[in-house]
Amino acid sequence: MTTKQQRLIPLVFLIIILGSLVGGLVWHEQNTDHSGWQEKDGIRYYQDFHGDPVSGWMDLPDGRYYFQADGTPSHGWQTIDGTTYYFDSDGIMLTGWQTIDGDTCYFGGNGAMVTGWLWLSEGRYYLKDGALLTGWQELDGKRCYFGADGLAADGFTQIGADNYFFVDGYLATGLTEIDGQLWYFGQDGKQYSGWLEEEGGRRYFSSQGPMLTGWQDMEDGKRLFDDSGYLKTGWYEEGEYRYYFKEDGLMAVSPTKIDGRTHYFSPKGMEVILVNGLNPLPEDFALDEWKIDDTHTVDKRCYPALRQMLDDCKAAGITYEINSGYRTHYAQTAILEYRTREHMKTYNLDFRAARDKALETVAVPGTSEHELGLSVDLVGDEADAWFAQHCWEYGFILR
Repeated sequence: MTTKQQRLIPLVFLIIILGSLVGGLVWHEQNTDHSGWQEKDGIRYYQDFHGDPVSGWMDLPDGRYYFQADGTPSHGWQTIDGTTYYFDSDGIMLTGWQTIDGDTCYFGGNGAMVTGWLWLSEGRYYLKDGALLTGWQELDGKRCYFGADGLAADGFTQIGADNYFFVDGYLATGLTEIDGQLWYFGQDGKQYSGWLEEEGGRRYFSSQGPMLTGWQDMEDGKRLFDDSGYLKTGWYEEGEYRYYFKEDGLMAVSPTKIDGRTHYFSPKGMEVILVNGLNPLPEDFALDEWKIDDTHTVDKRCYPALRQMLDDCKAAGITYEINSGYRTHYAQTAILEYRTREHMKTYNLDFRAARDKALETVAVPGTSEHELGLSVDLVGDEADAWFAQHCWEYGFILR
């Protein structure tokens, strides 16, 4: 090996060693994490692993950021891909309720600003252009009310001294069904009570609010409202009873002149037919005959009670006889004529005197209680005493 060759060998080794060192330095630089916050000329930015400025969305331990192309974080209001966000002074995206420039705003979990209706567990809110509404507002042509906290009124709500009702956040007006009952709210939404005049008739809303239906005891008397809440006037039949309601809806409970004729009503409002010398049987009176034995009948209305009374009397070991029950107008006339002729013959009286005497015990046809089918003549010494003691228990009186 020449001297020149001997000199080249160390030089080659030196070059190899230097190359390895430089290569190591480059490899170390390229594989060292340079990510993190940096500041240059007073401007704060974020760089990636290789030391290059980041851009776009990035989640860091302290929050979510949106970086501009130069790596600087966004601040304040930002519209990104058509969605509005807000970033604080550090660049962190805000979520949930926030107060910004005096307005209360809400940002979803993804940071997007909410507009319009917002439903949370405690209720609903409305954000107009992102700002929370309070007080009375008109939305979609309808009125709404929001409390000082922005929570929308729903259901029954008292505002000041007045009651209102809201359905899905909107103010109810007019007839409104609530839990199967009808309520009425004015055009201003205030709950209404008292009489309401409508084309179909009159309705009444109680001080508690619901529309009245059915039988009602009111301060000035009893009234009846149909299932639609309309006040009943005129004649009304329920079961075997008939009632009359005056123009103001009050139920008649005393003698009342109707179409020129006096009708009689019990304190409970049921029409009663008063038959005597001053009150003949109405021309349109009709009854439903039921047999009490082979030869006598009564009106169906009194039959159940009468049958029970007669059966109980018999069960007590007391016998009786039925002398008379329902009489037709013809039968009552025949009895009066028979008694008149009998008195003429027995007492040698003229027709007028005999008729007057007959009328002492026989009613004028058309004025006899027997023609109602509600009167029965029962005879028997023991029976008379038993009936006198017990008839009231079955709804009868002695005459």
